[in-house]
Amino acid sequence: GDSPEYLQNALLRFMINVAHLNCSLPDTPGAGQKNYCMLIHTSGTKEDHRGDYKEVVKVFEAIGQEKETKNLGRYFNKIESFATEMYPDDVLNIMQYIFDKCEAYTVKVINSERDRELEKITAVTDPKRPFTVAIGGNIISRGVTFDRLLTMFFTRSPKHKIQTDT
Repeated sequence: GDSPEYLQNALLRFMINVAHLNCSLPDTPGAGQKNYCMLIHTSGTKEDHRGDYKEVVKVFEAIGQEKETKNLGRYFNKIESFATEMYPDDVLNIMQYIFDKCEAYTVKVINSERDRELEKITAVTDPKRPFTVAIGGNIISRGVTFDRLLTMFFTRSPKHKIQTDT
């Protein structure tokens, strides 16, 4: 029942952090760009996972559009506001990075036994793009290691005792 705005804000802040980290890399040969991962676990139902997927893709697609739209303007303003709050000395570089790289994303839903196939999980556990997002249920919160996991958006209430990530 959470508003999609919370997920959108978490995704935008993830993108800002990725941009900041990549803009802060030393200018030495071979430093390259780092790819990071965001984990989203809002529900145990596959239907909710599909809704989260659509919401995440909607944000990336809106930012990647070449023409001005209502959503692009709204996201632009949020990115500027969040970046100013988080990294006031690097706002322009962050915004430029996000708009240059917004199409370099992977969003993958992993939520069932058949998704345990290594190649499907590796697409998000070993990110190959700067903005990699994993969405799912119990599989992704039990015994899976995410390299360069930068952000977790975990709103689901656990049925048993609370466990934390390490």
